[in-house]
Amino acid sequence: MPHRWGMAVDLDRCTGCGACVTACHAENNIPTVGDSQAARGRAMHWIRVERYWEGEYPDVTLKFRPVMCQQCDAAPCEPVCPTYASHHTDEGLNAQIYNRCIGTRYCANACPYNVRFFDFFHPQWPKPLDAQLNPDVSVREVGVMEKCTFCVQRIHAAAIDAKAANRELKDGEIQPACVQSCSAKALVFGDLNDPESEVSKLSRSDRGHKLLDDLLRPVVTTTWKFWLLVAVLGSIVAMGLGTWFYQMYMGFGLTGINMPVYWAFYITNFVFWIGISHAGTLISAILRLVNAGWRRPVTRCAEVITVFALMIGALFPIIHLGRPWLFFWLVPYPSERLIWPNFRSPLVWDFFAINTYLTGSLLFLLLPMIPDFALVRDKTTGWRKKLYSVLALRWQGTTKQWHRLESAMQIMAIAIIPVAVSVHSIVSFDFSMAVVPLWHSTIFAPYFVTGAIFSGIAALILAMATLRKVLHLEEYLHPVHFQNLGKLLLMMSLLWTYFVFAERLTVWYGNESAEVQVLRVTQSGTFAPLYWTMVVCNFVVPFVILSLRKLRTITGCVIASSTVLVGMWLERFLIVVPSLSHKYLPYTWGHYRPRPVEIIITISTFAAMMLLYTLFAKLVPIISIWELKVGEHPVAAGKAAELREHPLWKANP
Repeated sequence: MPHRWGMAVDLDRCTGCGACVTACHAENNIPTVGDSQAARGRAMHWIRVERYWEGEYPDVTLKFRPVMCQQCDAAPCEPVCPTYASHHTDEGLNAQIYNRCIGTRYCANACPYNVRFFDFFHPQWPKPLDAQLNPDVSVREVGVMEKCTFCVQRIHAAAIDAKAANRELKDGEIQPACVQSCSAKALVFGDLNDPESEVSKLSRSDRGHKLLDDLLRPVVTTTWKFWLLVAVLGSIVAMGLGTWFYQMYMGFGLTGINMPVYWAFYITNFVFWIGISHAGTLISAILRLVNAGWRRPVTRCAEVITVFALMIGALFPIIHLGRPWLFFWLVPYPSERLIWPNFRSPLVWDFFAINTYLTGSLLFLLLPMIPDFALVRDKTTGWRKKLYSVLALRWQGTTKQWHRLESAMQIMAIAIIPVAVSVHSIVSFDFSMAVVPLWHSTIFAPYFVTGAIFSGIAALILAMATLRKVLHLEEYLHPVHFQNLGKLLLMMSLLWTYFVFAERLTVWYGNESAEVQVLRVTQSGTFAPLYWTMVVCNFVVPFVILSLRKLRTITGCVIASSTVLVGMWLERFLIVVPSLSHKYLPYTWGHYRPRPVEIIITISTFAAMMLLYTLFAKLVPIISIWELKVGEHPVAAGKAAELREHPLWKANP
């Protein structure tokens, strides 16, 4: 039986001493590059010890993770090498033939673990290290790629000795330099094809996992819990669709809408979901532009919310229509009678704004997914490989492709911010352009944008906390991410409170009879319980929890975010219904109470959001793997300030 060499790392035993790194340098003739070159990200370590902090302050623990070449079975670095310098051996090693390497660095681009290194200069060692080179290992010349080989020279030497003695290799007989030097016995090397070997037993352990496999696990494995969740959520969504069709068939009389309250639950949900969409693209774009290092595990979680929230929110103007089958009349198209929509109507503005934002958000989401599609393509087989090969758009990780991707992301980040701001501004125009008490206001646009970002951040925190718990992503979504988002949530809470106070103060001081009546009915009348619940949810709870560092934990952020979402939905409801039910003529004042069809459709949209998010997490790595690895790679000295500000993702080579 051929051998298949592998290594297991016990993360609980690793003390981060760095002996493995030193031993690897000595055994494999790895050159030193000096301080200036190391600061530029050119340090060479075939094995590195990554350092991470886990837990919440003050109970913070330091964790270590040795990372070397993973000797991938379907290594993405091999097919891209034009000279076959990178190839797979019969014993499962991803080998490198230095004499064949011409230095394209293509393999390094394709490697998701950043464990391939380029010789920028002729190798050199300061004295007396130049006198201790290993004669069994060749010294690589300038311009070639090098990497961990599992000390293949030791493997060959042990195989020769065993053959000379006419015996089989024993488990533990071969020890790479890193394994030999590890006093904590955290590294174990052996034959994976030998079921009795220690490394083979460890690889089959329930506690074991491969590097990055926890991010790919939801994509490649499916359990009954997933199908049960999809079935439950799908049933709720189907019930909502059935209720909508029933409403179309029977008429709008099934709803609680009465004169003069012609807008209610559906428009409330429309504004709410469009606001939630600001969780992703706007926040992600701003964090990208300011190069916030802690954003990397967060961006995709956020950007997905934008796309799905826009899709759901855009349905409500159609659900709201008395004749929804004629919704295309809102679309400017050359009809036979040359009848165009009224471009003075804010509802037509919504059509252009939402579609522009949705198109831009889709591009902003899909562009950074291409490298991860390629990664999944290289790690899967069968129909999955075919599917992700199409989605990867022939991505090979060339320098030109990376340059174009980064340029496109930068352009999209700049372009999407004004689009996102304009969308909710235009949504606010649906109200402020109408002569209705408390609607006809000049501050509605910034007020709506602030509320949108406020509710969007809250939705993002809840989504991240759920993913962290369900998909066991504690290693990637750390308390610092929730603390930083909690600070943003606190800032938006204070800004939202300022707008609410300014609006109410202006109405009270102006003393216009209709507006004062709406003010009274919301603050001390029939809508008072909802109004003060909104104030508590949007200001009191977030301010108390998020302003205190000890309470700004993951649990605290989740509690604050949950109340914010409730409060922001109530805020949208209180914008729509009280003003319409108490317009200028008291004789026509009315009331509104939601009916079951409206409640069922509303609930089904939340189920639709969860269903779409679940299916997305199943098909795509929910955390951007390539961005995560870029963030872990050593950076130039010029970014030292950023590392001090966000030490969590600092990789110490």
